[in-house]
Amino acid sequence: MLRFYQNNISEKLGNRCVFDPSCSRYSEWAFREKGFFKGMKLTINRLKRCRPKNGGIDKLN
Repeated sequence: MLRFYQNNISEKLGNRCVFDPSCSRYSEWAFREKGFFKGMKLTINRLKRCRPKNGGIDKLN
């Protein structure tokens, strides 16, 4: 589902994410490095913060 979004939807919307790395790249990292459950938790928390007045740099650690 993440790859579909990155390859089809994000491409058409343009880079609008207020975070660096983008939310989809962060999610990709979270699932790969932290596993399914922790990756899901990190992704949900990130998406809840993703709005224009928030943003910034989230370190991938």
